[in-house]
Amino acid sequence: MTTALINMQRPDEHLKIAEEKPLPDEEECLQSIISSFQTQMRDLWKPGGFERGGNTKTHGIVRGEFIVHDGLPENLRRGIYAQPQAYRAWVRFSGPGPYITPDIDDVGFMSISIKLMGVPWPKLMDEEKFTLDMFGVSTPTFVTPDTRANAQLQIES
Repeated sequence: MTTALINMQRPDEHLKIAEEKPLPDEEECLQSIISSFQTQMRDLWKPGGFERGGNTKTHGIVRGEFIVHDGLPENLRRGIYAQPQAYRAWVRFSGPGPYITPDIDDVGFMSISIKLMGVPWPKLMDEEKFTLDMFGVSTPTFVTPDTRANAQLQIES
């Protein structure tokens, strides 16, 4: 419901599912985001080390099992959901970052990342050819509606 209300405020560009309409200044916005992350990584972390650019406040990492149950509706049986199966999984719960805010001051944005192991099918990177990464956030929509707003967020944060 919340997502529907948020999306009602956005203009309807009559796009199909998974279709994008790049902004006229999309490349400039992307370069701004990249530049902001480069500056952040250079200024915040010591040389030779590496930290995540965002969602750096890890609350927990657990090992588990991701189970695809039998009986899914036909329209959902695609990819990893095509047939009943269990995958080994790593799950990471995290909050905003890169600045570690006290929990009392945290805005409540949380994310979850799931890495499935033993997943077949072609991948872009050879070292990840048997994994599948999924993620989710606790907000009803992504924190910014487009690359322009995200570039501005990176500058301000």
